[in-house]
Amino acid sequence: MITYTSPEQPETFEKPSIFLAGAITGAADWQTEAIKLLDLTFATCFNPRRRDGFAPPDHPDYLSRYEAQVEWEHRYLLAADVVLFWLPKEAQSITTRFELGWWFGMRFGADSVTRPVAVGIEPGVVGDTYYRIVLPKFGIPVHTTLEATCARACELIGA
Repeated sequence: MITYTSPEQPETFEKPSIFLAGAITGAADWQTEAIKLLDLTFATCFNPRRRDGFAPPDHPDYLSRYEAQVEWEHRYLLAADVVLFWLPKEAQSITTRFELGWWFGMRFGADSVTRPVAVGIEPGVVGDTYYRIVLPKFGIPVHTTLEATCARACELIGA
């Protein structure tokens, strides 16, 4: 599998593709494990976790770097064939929660996005009850392990 990490900007990429949406700040590098679990199924993976980390908020270029990160994430989140959301218990996942809501709204709103989504929330995540009740009502199961979430992503692509 070819993996692109932010800020790499491929104009074209092999299909099928997956975007790893989920916590970075305060979270272990779950993306590396997910890439190993998904390797034989997907041709391309978009990983927003930068190899060199991210500048702290007091860095002079923080805001412009953060904006570039958001633009990268939105571009490839919308370009990927499957989006995998993972919320680990050790991170607050504030941005991930927003993106999941944004994705949900696009999928079931007026401008329907039809690409599939795999969602995993580790037990112990504060506020997970809402997701566990609402998402399955719309045909989106919520998994409790990264392995199960990755397996669901593979099912969604038809592997």
